[in-house]
Amino acid sequence: MALPVLHAGQKSLLALPGRFRVGICGRRFGKTLSAMAEAVRVCASGTKEQRKAVWWISPVLEQSRRVELELATELMEFNDDKSLKKVQTWKHMKAQRAIVHVETQSRIEFHSAEQGDRLRGAGLDLAILDEAADIAETIWNSVVKPMLLERSGLALIIGTPRGRSNWLHKLYRLAEEKPGEPYGAARMATKENPLIPSDDLELFRADMTDAEYRQEFDAEFIDGVDSVFKNIDECIGVAKLNAGRPGAFYITGIDLGQTEDFTAVVSLRCQADAENVVRVEGFERFNGDSWAVQCDRIVEHVRRFPGPCVVDATGVGKPIYEYLRGAIGYTVRALTISAYNKMELVQGLSLALEQRRLKLPDAKELLGELRSFTRTGWSAARGFPQYGAPNGLHDDCVMALGLAHWGLTRCGLAAEMAGNWLGGRGFYG
Repeated sequence: MALPVLHAGQKSLLALPGRFRVGICGRRFGKTLSAMAEAVRVCASGTKEQRKAVWWISPVLEQSRRVELELATELMEFNDDKSLKKVQTWKHMKAQRAIVHVETQSRIEFHSAEQGDRLRGAGLDLAILDEAADIAETIWNSVVKPMLLERSGLALIIGTPRGRSNWLHKLYRLAEEKPGEPYGAARMATKENPLIPSDDLELFRADMTDAEYRQEFDAEFIDGVDSVFKNIDECIGVAKLNAGRPGAFYITGIDLGQTEDFTAVVSLRCQADAENVVRVEGFERFNGDSWAVQCDRIVEHVRRFPGPCVVDATGVGKPIYEYLRGAIGYTVRALTISAYNKMELVQGLSLALEQRRLKLPDAKELLGELRSFTRTGWSAARGFPQYGAPNGLHDDCVMALGLAHWGLTRCGLAAEMAGNWLGGRGFYG
């Protein structure tokens, strides 16, 4: 095979029983190389009459591109039959994001799950879902699995665990109960890769919690490791008010939604209490109305909780921001959400909750979103974590609270309020 020799753990992963094999692997076990070998095997087994179709699906485009280039580099080295004649066995079709077996025209194509509905249509002999814990379960059930029907196609689903609520754990349990019918699964710890020195693993263990290490390197399913917000229950302890306290000023975060998502409006009282704790005293969530009606509700909320606002101005948010600025005044600020400033917003909010610097109302929508909010993946190209709600859930309340907290601590809005001339020191001093 035109790839390096697999170690025993990788071979056992590919030898799992069942049509749909699930590899729960520790970091650097070698799961990607295993899947590359399987893609090459299936593709090369085709004939001119029965060309094979293999798809490699990663959570984001950058990840699938990296695998494509790595596999193409490996295979191009084997385009020589060691005789005097150059023989082209594999061809890299860069524009089509595919590697083609020249003799049979079988193809390995590389895709991302970012826009899953666009994956529909092809019939596949093999589907590989790489870093599957960061791919939505609906991509597998509703998009990829039906593509395997007509060719009796196989699947290789690989990834590092993300707790028991992630769909990978469900597949693993199905395989435990009925091995090979149709799922076969195994957990493969990093230490099973003979190329990883045990001393190096101990270095990583020293810099991680026990739960983090067991998840990332021992491939164990552990709940709560990827939970972003801690001490939520300990931070509950204020009443949700219909209007702000007399003489108090507030900073309001506004995250916009209309049909499937919600508009969430969260107001923090600028003045901390004697324990240097900020209180979340205003909260609303609504959807289904026209933008005009929603804007009126937002303006009315801000009048009841006076002070500056921070609006998510991403996409449709920009014209809404302009309208609110005209209706409320110069204290309305815009923040266009990117993956990076979302990370900053979320991590700032996470630290405030961990240090118990926020007091939350007993609002089930807000608390539910905080509890389910998680790290959804990792930006391999940019090198920072990505956050959001699990598939099918919402994070509108979390984002509104994060915007209000960001306005309080990062963009100096608290310094504009009477009695809070903090300058560059930040709200918590």
